[in-house]
Amino acid sequence: MLKSVISQSTRQSENSLLLRGDLADVPQAPAGHGLPRHLSTWDAFSLVIGTVVGAGVFVIPSLLARTLPSAAGILAVWLVSGVLTYFGALAYAELGAMFPETGGQYVFLRESYSPPVPFLCGWTLFMVVTPGGIASLLAGFTIYVGLLVPVTALSARAVAIGVLAVFTYINYCGLQIGVYVQRTLAVLKFSGSYFW
Repeated sequence: MLKSVISQSTRQSENSLLLRGDLADVPQAPAGHGLPRHLSTWDAFSLVIGTVVGAGVFVIPSLLARTLPSAAGILAVWLVSGVLTYFGALAYAELGAMFPETGGQYVFLRESYSPPVPFLCGWTLFMVVTPGGIASLLAGFTIYVGLLVPVTALSARAVAIGVLAVFTYINYCGLQIGVYVQRTLAVLKFSGSYFW
């Protein structure tokens, strides 16, 4: 009895959260499945733009052009990478439909293998993958800042640390401000890639 009252109270509070502002069109999580859904389709689209356009379009082409001898080779690499990425997205969509729980990759690995595998994956992401990705994005950012204003090695590090501190603070402030910053940056990146 008490469990059903708590469950109903939780659902009512989730519904009131979803009905604020532009979050009314966001579908609610199935009953008994984790956290309420606060991100809309546009928010997910903004995350993809921020990830792909930020690193993929503004930094990688120059590295490919230096390594590959022809434009056809560069286009072939982009085409093969796009197909592989599409297949990976389909696999993640299927796993998400099979295991609609909060936790994403952790849940997929736990259900597919055993609990030590997602534990090790989580620590690898925490200690190596995510910091390395952040460092590469900050390095790319400081390269582009260097094209606008002259920077020394020390000032480039200071800029990188400052940008990291700003985005850490934005994430600390919560989901709503993070969503609005992500949307704004996605629009700027998309318009920058379109007009350049």
